[in-house]
Amino acid sequence: MKKQPSLKWMRPYGRSTLLIILIAALLASCSTPQETAEPTAPLPPPTTAPTTTPAPTEPPLPPTELPATPTAEPEPTVPPATEETLPPVSEVEGNGVALALPSPKEGKPGLVATTNVNVRSGPGTEYASYGVLLEGESAEVTGISPDGLWWVVNYPDSTLSLGWVTSEFTAASNTGDVPVVQPPPIPPTLVFTSAPAANIPQARLVDSIYLRTGPGDEFPAYGVIPAYKVVPIIYRNREGDWWAVQVNSNLVPSSHGWIPAAYARAKNARYTPLTPLHPSPTYIELPAPAEGAPTGYPMTPLYLRSGPGTEYPVLGVVSTQAVAEITGHSDNGEWWQVRVPNEIALDELAWVPAPFIYNVGTDEVPLVQSPPAPELIDSIEPSAGDPSALTLETVNFYSGPGNEWTLMGTLPANAQAIIVGASRDGDWYIIRIPLAVDPGGQAWVKAEFVEAEIKRSVPIMEPPAK
Repeated sequence: MKKQPSLKWMRPYGRSTLLIILIAALLASCSTPQETAEPTAPLPPPTTAPTTTPAPTEPPLPPTELPATPTAEPEPTVPPATEETLPPVSEVEGNGVALALPSPKEGKPGLVATTNVNVRSGPGTEYASYGVLLEGESAEVTGISPDGLWWVVNYPDSTLSLGWVTSEFTAASNTGDVPVVQPPPIPPTLVFTSAPAANIPQARLVDSIYLRTGPGDEFPAYGVIPAYKVVPIIYRNREGDWWAVQVNSNLVPSSHGWIPAAYARAKNARYTPLTPLHPSPTYIELPAPAEGAPTGYPMTPLYLRSGPGTEYPVLGVVSTQAVAEITGHSDNGEWWQVRVPNEIALDELAWVPAPFIYNVGTDEVPLVQSPPAPELIDSIEPSAGDPSALTLETVNFYSGPGNEWTLMGTLPANAQAIIVGASRDGDWYIIRIPLAVDPGGQAWVKAEFVEAEIKRSVPIMEPPAK
């Protein structure tokens, strides 16, 4: 706390001093009074042109610093344990966000929900929920599962416009000739080892949902958190519609991911801190597959990696609108090799996890040997107050902002590094690295693959010569 100045007693004024004060006060009363109140609203502009021409102003200079993260309200400490309990969740179909799906044309295959029912990424509760078709709402039917228990509906926001609804809670019509649709792969289910303590922020999920790498559906998914699981909350986004939760899983390298608040019943969450800076991903446009080539369709935004495993660095992100040419598979069958642009990988090849890919024509795809895993570099950890970056995944760092510069090394996931600068567009951070790695002690890392806390301004830095 800043020390307040102490008060000191003043000696009484003499007669001559008092006379001087009275004369000064009289003179002040004759002068223009000083404005002491708050300024009033400005007057409207004049109706005639000014008589003088204002001097031209210089264009603003480009920024030289990336400002510190705007401060939010002070973050209180977590309260002690209370009697507060998690709100109950109805363990039936139909928890989540309401969807509006295209209605069937007259005489065409369609269904009507007989109660609130989930639209899922596949035919089963182990698949993630996209949202809820409300009781009485209709949907266009485009197929049926091989066992006849699930309808495929037209859900335009999903891969190949495929959504799945159980027939148990729907009434269908005109569906005699709809095709049988093979289910997509079952996504990995994330396993939790223990329940959180009673006094910390936490949430109970209302249904099976994707755990994502950032606060939004545009971010890649790690896997599915099962319905009714209770998870610790560690961050919230600024809008308050996504929670960052702690996860103990080898599929989540940074040990935390994001869930939509609409699918969670939270307690003790009033004091949850805001997330560090977390830019949205930039999607990579994949080259069109060759005619007749094996193809893959991402079920959710996915990371592209340099090898078949989370120990390999991330190269970019593809969206659910991407169509990938599949060129090979890993020896364990859990990863597909796909073709990518040269600016993403010099050999134009990368890897994606097979459980998130709806694949077509892959029976003859060859086995591809895994490349050597990269040697990981220890980062220089920041001190308190340093601008810092936390790697969400294994990431490469370069001598400049892109793979056209020299690859200098690879940082492991969940590593912290000191930020010493940023690119002018904010897409890259410059971090401090050991002098043994590079005599300059600096390298460039993609901003979307880290969470950044910039507690003081950092300089804008221009790319070095290639």
